Amino acid sequence: MAKKSANLSALSKNLSLDQRKKGTPPTAVSGWQSPRTYDPKKIKFPNLNVPTKSTVGIIYRTNTGAARDLTLLFSKWLGQQKIKAFLSEDVAGGNKTSLLNDTHRPSLSLLIAIGGDGTYLRAARFLEGHKIPILGINMGSLGFLTAFSPETAPQAIADHFAKKLKIQNRAMLKLQVIRKQKIVAEFVALNDIVVERGSHSQLIETSISLSENIISRTKADGFIIATPTGSTAYNLAAGGPILHPETPAFILSFVAPHSLTTRPIILPQEESILLRLNEDRRQQAKLIIDGESLLELKENDILKISKSERAHQFLQPSDYDFFRLLRTKLKFGERD
Repeated sequence: MAKKSANLSALSKNLSLDQRKKGTPPTAVSGWQSPRTYDPKKIKFPNLNVPTKSTVGIIYRTNTGAARDLTLLFSKWLGQQKIKAFLSEDVAGGNKTSLLNDTHRPSLSLLIAIGGDGTYLRAARFLEGHKIPILGINMGSLGFLTAFSPETAPQAIADHFAKKLKIQNRAMLKLQVIRKQKIVAEFVALNDIVVERGSHSQLIETSISLSENIISRTKADGFIIATPTGSTAYNLAAGGPILHPETPAFILSFVAPHSLTTRPIILPQEESILLRLNEDRRQQAKLIIDGESLLELKENDILKISKSERAHQFLQPSDYDFFRLLRTKLKFGERD
């Protein structure tokens, strides 16, 4: 393996040289906070003990050169370890047989997300609820879901194949869109389901129930149903509570409700949430799943939201601490 390690070192050196020629720092990543940086020469790639014919998928942030270069580095290493790597986009040039597609899902041992939380959610959407763990490598600014750095990820991948890495099962949402008593669409969400008014619409008026019990009839700019994983995303920005990832509950929160008394509600996961868009032809509403706009909703549409039968497999470091993550990423509890 000495020769292969030397090849990876040469590749790291060439990546840094190419980036300097382009006049950009080798580790620069754009973001609303300080960019995530890494030194390619400090990444150590261990030997892997893996079953024969193992396959790994890599979904990466395509609009940053650092993420593309890291993807190339990891795919080369995996190839040297006799692991077939399928990529969301072609980074090597012209190798179409290595592009990740839906047919690869059943054979994947692992899916790697290289980017920020948005990239991680894109990886989760690709899986469509299939029982495949995702390992997130943080190349973004926040990184609640991308738990590993470029430097720690290779050993984490080795630990995963050695069955030493903890898998945390996280609850997901299942959504059925019912129109004229027929299911017209179904989706799965890891973070949240959002109903948001259209650009030329008035407030959305919605009747909300928990199973057979009416919660409220509310006018608002939008409605958010969030998982514990998604509680630190749009829900938090809208004034909703933070839930620990293992809390067996969902959150219903409101975006600019036209009421002084409407507040977020924590609901049990074992019950179904029903949202009905009340009849008003002036209403326009968009359905957004994990940050992606997917469907235009109509009056009298019913959204049936429940806990998905499938859990998301989140790979976490051995020293993972959710509250430390809150303090680090959101300055939780700080007074200054």
